[in-house]
Amino acid sequence: MTIEIDDSGTSEIVGGAFIGMYRRETRKMLFWKLPVYLFDEYGWAVKMPMFKIVDLIIEGLRKLNQYFN
Repeated sequence: MTIEIDDSGTSEIVGGAFIGMYRRETRKMLFWKLPVYLFDEYGWAVKMPMFKIVDLIIEGLRKLNQYFN
């Protein structure tokens, strides 16, 4: 199984950022929007974006495994 993971907008936060997962074999995609507040001064200080992204990746892997096994 090949899963590609990518982000969009995390270097220039204007309207939020996105995390996407793509499974090549089935051409299925999952996307999540990360709200802007995760990237404010407090969010960066406590690493909120990183923790949220890890949670979303785990969720995505579970969903892709559930859908396609």
